[in-house]
Amino acid sequence: MHSLPGALTRRAALSGVAASALASSPVFGKARRPVDVNLVLALDVSDSVKEDGWQVQRRGYATAFSNPEIQDAILQGSIGCIGVVVVQWSSRINQTQAVPWMVIDSREMAGIFSMKLAGMKRFFQENTAVGAAIEYCAEVLHFSPYEAMRSVIDISGDGFDNDPPDRNGNRVPLGMVRNEVAMRYPRLTVNGLALLGAPDVKVDLLEYFENQVIFGPDSFAIAVEDPGNAKRFTEGLEKKLFKELVG
Repeated sequence: MHSLPGALTRRAALSGVAASALASSPVFGKARRPVDVNLVLALDVSDSVKEDGWQVQRRGYATAFSNPEIQDAILQGSIGCIGVVVVQWSSRINQTQAVPWMVIDSREMAGIFSMKLAGMKRFFQENTAVGAAIEYCAEVLHFSPYEAMRSVIDISGDGFDNDPPDRNGNRVPLGMVRNEVAMRYPRLTVNGLALLGAPDVKVDLLEYFENQVIFGPDSFAIAVEDPGNAKRFTEGLEKKLFKELVG
């Protein structure tokens, strides 16, 4: 598993010392280079995401960041750059930075990021732990090397949380995790990309994302009706990215 900056692993991040530090420190206080947005792209790679679906996602993200309109949205911000990191997540103990933090401040850097996405390997294929993913991504933002005017977790998913965090033998439901993270980081926005159509999902996934997952200033969720269709997935993703980038 890749490590967080400063050799912070998930185990360390959720230790008593790290949890205390997160609770008492400003979420964006350690940033350095200014950017318009700190963006965490949190990709669901749980076992319900089959290999063909994973390939569509990977290529869709790569295509989106090679799109001149998305690049324009990045470069036309007040500072003209963003910080971005890619997190892959699955079960409550399986999250990692698949593409570490980098700044996109030119079309060339957007192209480099697109190539990193295109060559990205898949790290996990286990349960679906949405709450644990949100916790992890909030910690990744806390240790961002950049100072952001806005900070956003862009989480995709094709199912509901079936592997909640364990605290002293007690499983913590998604709604409680979301509320705890929202209170700790009041400036944080979590948006959702609901990937519809998984055969074992019997709930309205978009409604689930709207009620249980997203939070923060101007948060929203978008549904992709047929995420296995490359064109539809990329169109939904680009619509979401454009809305996040322009604020």
